[in-house]
Amino acid sequence: MVMSSGYEIVVPAAADEGIDPAPRAPREDQADRDARAEVEEMTRRAAELALRSQAIQRNLARPTSVNSLVLRARSAGAALTPLQRAEELLKAEMCAMLHYDNLHDPSPDIEKKRLVQLQASHLAYLEQHPYEEFTAEELAAAKLELQKEMEVVKAGMGHGELSMDAYTQVWEECLAQVLFLPGQNRYTRANLASKKDRLESAEKRLEQNRNHMSKEAKKCSKMEKKLRVLTDHEKLHYLLGKLTGKAQAACAGITPSAENYKTLFDTLVNRYEDKRTLAARRGSRPQNW
Repeated sequence: MVMSSGYEIVVPAAADEGIDPAPRAPREDQADRDARAEVEEMTRRAAELALRSQAIQRNLARPTSVNSLVLRARSAGAALTPLQRAEELLKAEMCAMLHYDNLHDPSPDIEKKRLVQLQASHLAYLEQHPYEEFTAEELAAAKLELQKEMEVVKAGMGHGELSMDAYTQVWEECLAQVLFLPGQNRYTRANLASKKDRLESAEKRLEQNRNHMSKEAKKCSKMEKKLRVLTDHEKLHYLLGKLTGKAQAACAGITPSAENYKTLFDTLVNRYEDKRTLAARRGSRPQNW
């Protein structure tokens, strides 16, 4: 329809057909988009961590360098017993896992210059010994098989669940049989080490304990400074509370006195007004009080 003024009114097609237009979906807010992306990233990270080693999942300490000398030479494979071959497979998997974990999740305490060298060694090792990834179903099946084997061992040895005291005792006994050699940067059995190696190992351990004590002493010093600041604040609060109490007590003693003076003043004013009125009636001036 064309108006006389030159304007044209056009009716939408949806209105002509009697069909309501479809409502538009609300636009997603940027904050909601960021929150959704963060949740998705956390979910993805959790799924990845579920397939990684327990050291990564629980954020445990790991060796920065991997000692591949624990593996036997491949030429000795034919002379190994089935149990020894199984042990070699476990050690090979352990080395590959350590290289993989240190490559993708390096320790934050490593210097950048040394980190580059370690990353190169990890890559070189994984190229020769690829790390095999497993699915969640495969890991669950492996845990089930291990649990079955543990039950068989318990039944064969005739014992139940180990207590923490028994576990600690076994751990300490096994640890006492291992000795770290600083000169060779590796561990060995204590009964195979010489007196010189034992002395060097003891000196290294003493140095580590001293460094640990120095770090703990610095932490304690910082905590003492914080405690002193807190103690000073507590003293100020105590003094302030004490002064506030004295001020309130003084105010409590002053308030009745002020009220008494006000009452006395009002009484004197009333008496003066009475005398003034009486004197006006008598035609004389009021006398002094």
